[in-house]
Amino acid sequence: MTEVTVKTKWFTTSVTLTGYYEPAERGSFQDGLQMEPDISASFAIETVSLEDADITEIFNDESLSELEELACVALETSSQDYNAEDFFQD
Repeated sequence: MTEVTVKTKWFTTSVTLTGYYEPAERGSFQDGLQMEPDISASFAIETVSLEDADITEIFNDESLSELEELACVALETSSQDYNAEDFFQD
């Protein structure tokens, strides 16, 4: 895993996510058959910062999971300017 920092928006607030990123891996194929499963990208949050303040503790587990998914989307598409409202609709 690689330690990375992602700047993104959580609704209307710009936040910085610091954590560990593991890129997605495609499973191997042999004779047209997939021999190993694909592995999704993962991001494990260490801190969520607003300006220079660590605000990680104010997020519940569900919100942290959504932020981790948001970080993966941002890193996989090489764009780090996403709004959570665009990805997490009820």
